[in-house]
Amino acid sequence: MSKIGLITIGQSPRDDVTRDLFSITGKGVEFVEKGALDGITMDEIENLKPEKEDFPLITRLRDGSSVVVGKRKIAPLIQSMIEEMENLRVKACALLCTEEFEVKSNILFLIPSKLIFNLITSLLSKGNLFVFVPMKEQMENAKRKWERTGLNVSVEVLNPYSSSQNIDKVKERVKGDLIVFDCIGYSLDLKSRIQEITGKPAILPRSILGMTIKEIL
Repeated sequence: MSKIGLITIGQSPRDDVTRDLFSITGKGVEFVEKGALDGITMDEIENLKPEKEDFPLITRLRDGSSVVVGKRKIAPLIQSMIEEMENLRVKACALLCTEEFEVKSNILFLIPSKLIFNLITSLLSKGNLFVFVPMKEQMENAKRKWERTGLNVSVEVLNPYSSSQNIDKVKERVKGDLIVFDCIGYSLDLKSRIQEITGKPAILPRSILGMTIKEIL
């Protein structure tokens, strides 16, 4: 059975993610999970919150709650997790985050945002891209990031870790030829519900990761 490493910027295990991944890969894979926030206290997590010029990232803790951490502060922890995965001799490793980090890896390293970017540019040469992000503080950065596809980009907030949102109103907001969910927290179930409401094609990071992992097994 092939071992695939999964690195979350929060705490492992991410049962919510692996449940969706297994539905795509099947059971012929063993996921080895590590989290940047594993083994540290809530006070230490508090110190990882973004400061004024740092980029905020939302992630999930082991108890199901969510926290916000700073990209600059979390990056060294991601690099450490990659090095641990290399020592565990996994076949490949995947980042459970759609933000890009400047890291080094001696093994196959799957970065969802790069996989999605390449898929989008192969599907659309012109048109409108509609992007969901978890936080309003991420909207400007997401617009710049996805405009590199050469498409017209609209961005809206949809928190994957909140149960209080009324997604029935999404249809009124979605204006695009293709929807992108810009966070690993978005589930297959949420994608299906959004597609049913809007009738639009959509790209989900978990789906892309699952299909890529299945391909390289």
